[in-house]
Amino acid sequence: MGIPPLFEKASRTVAAKLARFRRDKRGIAAVEFAMLAPVLVIAFIGTFELSEAITVNRKVTHATSTIADLVTQSEKLTNSEVENIFDATAAVLSPYPSANLKLVVATIGPDANGDPIVVASRARNTTKWTENTAPPISLPEGLDYSSQQIVIAKSEYSYKAVFSSLSKEIIGNESWTMGDIFYLRPRNSSSITFN
Repeated sequence: MGIPPLFEKASRTVAAKLARFRRDKRGIAAVEFAMLAPVLVIAFIGTFELSEAITVNRKVTHATSTIADLVTQSEKLTNSEVENIFDATAAVLSPYPSANLKLVVATIGPDANGDPIVVASRARNTTKWTENTAPPISLPEGLDYSSQQIVIAKSEYSYKAVFSSLSKEIIGNESWTMGDIFYLRPRNSSSITFN
């Protein structure tokens, strides 16, 4: 008993088509691209988001140092002058929004026991530090405020990712809080007053 001729012909035809399919390379580039495209898109978006976050972080640091630097150049500052200094951060942060930038500038000096207290403080988009109380942050070791006040500028910025929904899916977060603190001494006097 042999293989029926019809079945033999069909099996040869299938074997020939499978051999031809195995040798055919025309669609391989499309298949490889379909496999790599999601990885490349995620890498591109991740690189973009990382560079944006680094840029914003540098601008926040620059804005914080600008505030501290401008405050240290005066002996007395009115509330409108402090507001003008805070307004300068919008130019530093441009083109990113400054509405979610929290700023505090304060002067620190010694109390009767020589412990640090907040002498004066002003803030934007947050609460100012309570005067005549200990600063709400820990001061660096060895910071001498006994003979000359220290100006502290503190910032906090909430950065929302450009691709926020994708960022939330991949890393579980769509926004990050970044900020900085600068400690400077007054340039023209031993103290600075806010009126």
